[in-house]
Amino acid sequence: MAARSALSRFLEETKAKTMADVNKHLDRAKRYLEKNKVQDAIEEYQAVLDGAPGHTEALQSLGDLYTRVNNPE
Repeated sequence: MAARSALSRFLEETKAKTMADVNKHLDRAKRYLEKNKVQDAIEEYQAVLDGAPGHTEALQSLGDLYTRVNNPE
């Protein structure tokens, strides 16, 4: 019982840390975009996906940024 409780606490702490890291990278990406530093923003969004592979905002933003980089009209 104690082992299960310790495991549960560990998993909760790990999830909280991962979400904090994801939010940190999202904030950085947005700041880079405000400064028109597209490549840096791409790297931050990719870091988001390292921690949360299905993160919708990061996936959408990366698609938009890759389109902008490959088709800079």
